[in-house]
Amino acid sequence: MQTPTALPKMLGSVEYMEMLNESQRNVDHPLTFTEEQIQIAREGTDPDYYANTNWSDALLKEYAPQQSHNISINGGTPDMNYYASYGRLSQEGLVVGDQYKATRNNMKLRLGANKLFDLLDLDANLTYVDREQNQPAGGTDYNSGPIYQTFTMSPLTPVRFQNGEWGYGGGSSNPVATATDGGFNNFKSQEFYGNLAGTVHILKNLSLRAQYGVNIFNQLRSTFSRKIDYLYPDTGNFWYSNMTASQLGNRDYTSRLENLSGQLNYNVNMGNHNISTLLGYQQEEYRYEAWFASKMGFVSDDVPVLNLGSDNPVATGDAYQYALRSYFGRVNYNFKEKYLAEFNLRYDGSSRYMQKRRYGSFPSVSVGWRFTEENFVQQLNALSWLSEGKVRASYGDLGGQYGANSPGYSEYYPYISVISSINTMPIGNKQTLGLSQTILANPILQWEKANMLNVGVDLGAFKNRLTLSADWFEKQTKDIQLKVLQPAVIGLTEPDQNAGRVSNKGWEVSLGWQDRISDFTYKFNAQLSDVRNYVEDLGGTEPELKDRIRMVGFPFEAFYGYQTDGLAQESDFTLNPTTGKATPNFPIFDADQGKVGPGDVKYRDISGPEGIPDGIITADYDRTVIGDAFPRYTYSFRGDFGYKGFDFSFFIQGVGKGNGYVSGTGIHPFYANGAFPQEVHRDRWTPENTDAWYPRFTYSDSRNLRVSDYWLQDASYLRLKNVQLGYTIPKQLTSKLRIDNLRVYVSADNLLTKSDFFYAFDPEVATTNGGTYPQVKTFIFGLNLRFK
Repeated sequence: MQTPTALPKMLGSVEYMEMLNESQRNVDHPLTFTEEQIQIAREGTDPDYYANTNWSDALLKEYAPQQSHNISINGGTPDMNYYASYGRLSQEGLVVGDQYKATRNNMKLRLGANKLFDLLDLDANLTYVDREQNQPAGGTDYNSGPIYQTFTMSPLTPVRFQNGEWGYGGGSSNPVATATDGGFNNFKSQEFYGNLAGTVHILKNLSLRAQYGVNIFNQLRSTFSRKIDYLYPDTGNFWYSNMTASQLGNRDYTSRLENLSGQLNYNVNMGNHNISTLLGYQQEEYRYEAWFASKMGFVSDDVPVLNLGSDNPVATGDAYQYALRSYFGRVNYNFKEKYLAEFNLRYDGSSRYMQKRRYGSFPSVSVGWRFTEENFVQQLNALSWLSEGKVRASYGDLGGQYGANSPGYSEYYPYISVISSINTMPIGNKQTLGLSQTILANPILQWEKANMLNVGVDLGAFKNRLTLSADWFEKQTKDIQLKVLQPAVIGLTEPDQNAGRVSNKGWEVSLGWQDRISDFTYKFNAQLSDVRNYVEDLGGTEPELKDRIRMVGFPFEAFYGYQTDGLAQESDFTLNPTTGKATPNFPIFDADQGKVGPGDVKYRDISGPEGIPDGIITADYDRTVIGDAFPRYTYSFRGDFGYKGFDFSFFIQGVGKGNGYVSGTGIHPFYANGAFPQEVHRDRWTPENTDAWYPRFTYSDSRNLRVSDYWLQDASYLRLKNVQLGYTIPKQLTSKLRIDNLRVYVSADNLLTKSDFFYAFDPEVATTNGGTYPQVKTFIFGLNLRFK
């Protein structure tokens, strides 16, 4: 069973009408509603035009069921074994109607054979997954779909008019109508994963392993957008349609990933010296193909198939492929399991790069010292409690070849001039198809390189009942592929270049304890980590000054905006007794001259053309990095308990520091016609409520909504991610039924959350305007049954 973790609380019609009038009065705009109209809404005498609808409540259910079933069988002999399983997951959505749902069927088969002909080991793993996901045609995208529409639909509009037709009041479409009758977005996927491996034991210490794997995907997305006609409730005349005609679009995706590898392993023991070596080869090939077809104007919307459509036929197709080839080797050495060393070397090649730059070498080395194996440590009585101690360090490079970000499929062939299809001017009243190069090629593009250093220690005490692991690491990624601006006269999109460098530094500590007291067992594990992320180089390019920015010296994709000094009060203005106009005593934007008043956000003047504050707020000089979306101080705590047949566990996770941002209709009313108030907006600035959270309402005006630290959210949180209680029936009661294990349990996910994030949304989705599917709490009642 699923329920939302957080939902917005929208206001009713009367408060909406009064607040809208207030927002218009604040900017000297004519009022929309009269007192007589507000009274009609208050009395509920005209439910067609003055309803009182809570769209969030109308669209979302209180809970949605979920079922999961799994069955497996295994057996065999020491030389031959098998495992087979089948699982099914069925989920219903929280949105009304039957468009939100998902099912998944998965089957697994594993076969193993050892010492065939005293020489060969074989392993085969086969998995088949059949999944289907369904949602309304509008989906749950950031700025569309029924969930987003709950923020843009007036409470004055009913779900249905008195005559039973769908309600409408202008502007946004009815979200319940969209979810119920607006069509579907159906995704089906058949997935096959196969892996076959064989190991030949050539000599006692020498073996050759070969492996072949294939992943095959066949997927179809059918999107049927159904036309909805809205009619006037009193006359039945046509009012509005969400689209001119219903439309069906089918997109079929097929992909095949093949992986072939071989590795030669050799191990040798020479007294206290143990050496193992590995030489390997790997080849990976991927091919993707897709086609798309759509039509409009169907004979019947009840049978949405392409053959029944008559208008605007569209058919397209595309494909791309890439390949990787790698040679690698590894040498491991240990002396008495006391001194440990490992050396790795990879030589990787990618089809994404020109032949001369296709390959990159990536070495790494690691060392370790188990100092508790030293005689002088074992002889120290003061350290008798220490059962395990190890210090380790590693240093090496890792290649990356997925950084390219180019239009179409040119990212898979960035070193050649890619020709793409384009629409051209009509010729003879008919749209024609042309071909053109739209992006520059870069024949010298090469692998990104991540250089990593790690130093750590592992400790065990009191016979390893107490464990501690600590790491410090630094990762510097250089030659990052990014676009360096070129002169506009070139006329083509700039290509990716190896120009960027990003640094990540951090640490991680894990502490555990486990013990038994008679029949009672318990175990705890706590983890805390932190990572600092900085952009060190952008190839000399100036950062693009957007709401999220990549700027040297700051975190990657940091929030970029204005600093603020709270809300302006009447004391922040000088009143002209002659004109009655108030002049702000703080810097403002030129565009806000004559508009700013008490209750507006005060933006901080931090610089100007001369590098010092100039008394004017401008986008060029007064924006700065205001927050970091990258989570800091992530932590978790897990506990497991057992007593006789009972077991109990919990898992807590959280983030100690982080920023998020809620924008648009998710938090702001009245800046546009489709933006409505929530309960929290009762605490807005008025002359009677000067210590408010929200600025004064300003109709169709976004002066207070500029990206700034005033709206930056605290995305830190603590969450009870999972809690579970189970009981295993004693075997003396189940063995007569040939039951080896019978366990019943109850479990809950996302049960409790502590956060100062904006109340309506989940802190794990830290950047939102409210249009996405809500995070859910899940309650599970389960049974585990294993037969002999």
